[in-house]
Amino acid sequence: MSPRLLELARHDALTDSDLVELNQGLLDAIAKSDWDTYAALVAPDLSCLEPEAKGQVVEGLDFHRYYFDYFKAQAAADGAPAGPPPNTTLASPNVRWMCGGEAAVLCYARLIQRGTTTIVTEETRVWEWSLIGATIMYGSEAATVARARRTDAAPARATHQLTFSNHRPQWVRLVGNTVVFFRESQQEEAPIPFTLKDGSSWRWRLVHFHRSEPAK
Repeated sequence: MSPRLLELARHDALTDSDLVELNQGLLDAIAKSDWDTYAALVAPDLSCLEPEAKGQVVEGLDFHRYYFDYFKAQAAADGAPAGPPPNTTLASPNVRWMCGGEAAVLCYARLIQRGTTTIVTEETRVWEWSLIGATIMYGSEAATVARARRTDAAPARATHQLTFSNHRPQWVRLVGNTVVFFRESQQEEAPIPFTLKDGSSWRWRLVHFHRSEPAK
């Protein structure tokens, strides 16, 4: 990932233009088949609705990784000199901030130029200031941060779940660099400081997108 994109992704207070620039960097990574940058800017449980999914909501990254690998292998098999990557332009972007500035919805028309052909799609992308997929350390424990799926068992103030290698997941509330656990009564325990492992960090991540072709 370029230093500029990494700086944007790790900056907690983005402007509208910053978010558009971050989203542009993600789309440029797709055009260049740059999986490392793509994976660094999306949540591991990314969900989507797009034409390739044939009306289904797809979660996770395996569905998307297939296309990166397919087109890279196809280019290598052709043996032809690589031409310029497709050029992507965002037209009429509109940003709506939510959750006190910790999430945003970005809508736009995406123009993709391949040679003399231009393809237009309509896209909505949801970005979130997130630790999902990161590994945190507290005391002697290591845990992976996962999305808090709302169920009857979930404490009302839980923001995430922590998954462990040696015992069941736990509901927690993450506040800055502290983790708050819940008792069985759903009362909160005292905050515990945590550290981030292996380059993990709070960052902006794409958590959902919807892509469609304009009605003809």
